[in-house]
Amino acid sequence: MPLNPNGKIDKPALPFPDTAQITLSANPVALKGMTPTERAMQKIWSKILPNAPQPIPSDESFFDLGGHSILATRLIFEVRKVFVIDAPLGLIFEEPTIKGLVNAVDKIKNEDLGIAYKPTGPESDTGATLAVPGQVAQDKKVPALEYGKDLDALVGQLKESYASPAESQTPATVFLTGATGFLGAFVLADLLARTEQVSKVIALVRGKSREEALARLKSGSTDRGVWDDKWVQDGRLEVVVGDLSLAKFGLGSDWERVANEADVVLHNGALVSLSSFFRNMMLIFRRSIGCSRTRNCGPPTL
Repeated sequence: MPLNPNGKIDKPALPFPDTAQITLSANPVALKGMTPTERAMQKIWSKILPNAPQPIPSDESFFDLGGHSILATRLIFEVRKVFVIDAPLGLIFEEPTIKGLVNAVDKIKNEDLGIAYKPTGPESDTGATLAVPGQVAQDKKVPALEYGKDLDALVGQLKESYASPAESQTPATVFLTGATGFLGAFVLADLLARTEQVSKVIALVRGKSREEALARLKSGSTDRGVWDDKWVQDGRLEVVVGDLSLAKFGLGSDWERVANEADVVLHNGALVSLSSFFRNMMLIFRRSIGCSRTRNCGPPTL
C-alpha cells in the first residue's frame, strides 16, 4: 500500500478499482449465502471504510483495510444503531473481521436467551469475552469494568524510585514501541546514535513475521531518511513481532527473554486500552528494572 510521510495509507495515490472488482461488487451472486447480519455488516463497513474493496473479505482485518481508531469508534456506533445492541467500544479490537464481528453481534443479540457478552479477567484487552453458546449466564446484570481501574492497584507495586540508566556504566538495552511512526523513526535513529549509552534497541512492530516487521520498520525509516542497515548487521537493532493491544504485547515465547533483557522501556506507540498497557508495562518494569540486573526472580503475580 502506498504510504504518506506520516506512515499512513496515501489514499490519493491508491489506484481506481478495476472493472473486475466493480463487476463483482454489482453481482448479486456475491451476496448469496450470506446471513442477514453479515449483509448488514458489509454495508456498514462499506459506508465507514474509505476505498473499501467490494465485496469486503469476511476474514480481512478492519485495520488492514484502512481503518483506524476514529473509524473504529464510528463503526461501533453504527453497529449499535443498526442492530439495536449495546456493543462495547472495544469489540472491534477484539473481533476486527466481519466474520468475527458478526458472530459477536449475533451472540449479543441473543443475550436474553442466556448467551451473554460479559467482562472477564485481566487477560482480555477490552475486559470482555464471549460466553460459550448454550451456557446460561448466572447473573445478567454484569457490573461494568471501570476503564483503567487496575492502574490504581498497579501503581502501588512500583518502587519509590529507580536508578537512572545514565548512572549505569553498562550501555542499556531499550525496548521501544511505535518505531514505525513519524516520531518513532527519529527516536530509533537517535537511540542507536548513542553508542556509549545504548547497546541495543528491541523494537516492537506489528507484522505476520519478523521479516515482514523488519521490512515495515525499514521502509518507514528509509522514507524519512534515517535508516542504516548497519544497525541490523551489527546486532544493535532487533525487531520482535507483537501488538500493544494484546496481552503481553503478543510476544509469545519472546516475552520472558525481552522482559529479562530490556533495561529501559520507551513507550512511543499508540494504544486504546490503557489498562492493558499498564499491566504489560508493569510486568516489564518488575522483570527488567527490578530483577534482571540485580537478582533472579520469578514472574510477578498481578
